[in-house]
Amino acid sequence: MNHAFTVAGKELRSSLNSPLAWVFIGTFTIAAWGIFFFVEKFFARDEATMRGLFAWMPWLLWGVGPALTMSLWASERRLGTWEILATSPVSTSSLVLGKFLAAVALLGLALLFTLPMASTADAFGSLDWGAAFGGWIGSLLLGAVFIALGLLCSALVQDELVALVLGWSLGALLLLPGLGFWESLVGTGAASALRQFGFGARFETAARGLIELRDVVLWITTAAAFLTANGAVVASRRHSR
Repeated sequence: MNHAFTVAGKELRSSLNSPLAWVFIGTFTIAAWGIFFFVEKFFARDEATMRGLFAWMPWLLWGVGPALTMSLWASERRLGTWEILATSPVSTSSLVLGKFLAAVALLGLALLFTLPMASTADAFGSLDWGAAFGGWIGSLLLGAVFIALGLLCSALVQDELVALVLGWSLGALLLLPGLGFWESLVGTGAASALRQFGFGARFETAARGLIELRDVVLWITTAAAFLTANGAVVASRRHSR
């Protein structure tokens, strides 16, 4: 586990020294603030709540997860530094977990830039801080799923852009079952059953500040499955070098 934290620290420092990471964080922050104040029209709501932001959060996380991870493995192969990793004494699981933790830390940093929204909302009313923190915790957990998926996509391909598009494509499949158009296609009953598999729909309880155990289990096990697959891909490449 110590090796994983060492890898995470190295990756995090490298990312923070790269303008690309700050571009992603800045884009996420601008998009979040734009949604909060303009799309969801906070000042016209006459209500101190963060739900307007969290209603869009699954799509923001879908966008930023693969963007944060697209180069974490793919660039190692493109730049020729893969051989260094392949011969490293650090275990495959530590490498995978370290890169994952570094990306989650970056996401956490991006989410920190949304905290002033809560102060703004509280200044115009009495904000339910418990509900807000529930939304942020849910955001970090759901974001970890998209990050784990993005890491797997980055390990599968050599080109960062291909990893990004692949991550977005597969990530959209996680949100698709919860979209509203299914009711007109398959009926209310089937759409309701299908909705249970939609990660965005499952996030709605977190957006209200309620973190349900079944949702936490779903997010953690899904992220773990993607990380396990990631480890298998990396291990196979290390053994076949």
